Amino acid sequence: MKFARYFFIFVLLTGGRASVATSATLPPAAADFVPHRCVDCHDADAKKGGLDLTALSFELKNPDVSDRWVQVFDRVAAGEMPPKTEERPDATALRSFLGELRGALHTADAARIASDGRVRARRLIRA
Repeated sequence: MKFARYFFIFVLLTGGRASVATSATLPPAAADFVPHRCVDCHDADAKKGGLDLTALSFELKNPDVSDRWVQVFDRVAAGEMPPKTEERPDATALRSFLGELRGALHTADAARIASDGRVRARRLIRA
């Protein structure tokens, strides 16, 4: 059932504006929010801030990808994105996006901690 929902969202998103390469794996609210609010400035052409969301996967097992999505979450949660000069999203869409992204990031982090532990390496000396 989840696959059908994600596939439907992917089809809807690829038929309209610039598509996000990872729409099928993004949580539903994020799959709706990112293409309509973020891709205009953060695509392969504009790449503002060095961020191309059309090329950024949602494979949160990869630490680099996970860190990038945490940065996206932090900037949106702090109200830095979208910029004040752009149209602000309605509060419901913003809450949905942040809530689903937070849940996905927490789930991925919990899975990483369960498999690798909290600390990957320890210092052997105090100096």
